[in-house]
Amino acid sequence: ALDVLQTEPMRADHPLLRVKNRRNVIITPHIAWASIEARKRLIKMIAQNIRDFMSGK
Repeated sequence: ALDVLQTEPMRADHPLLRVKNRRNVIITPHIAWASIEARKRLIKMIAQNIRDFMSGK
């Protein structure tokens, strides 16, 4: 599985398109973090980091 490619969208001649068992290759788009759930989790983590910083943890 790959998280991102150097260039998105994938070029038509990208080597990964010639992989023998393409069904076994998973590539997520660079915006995979953009779901509402992921953004909510990210905001909670940032808020916790700020609280920890402010309390000296």
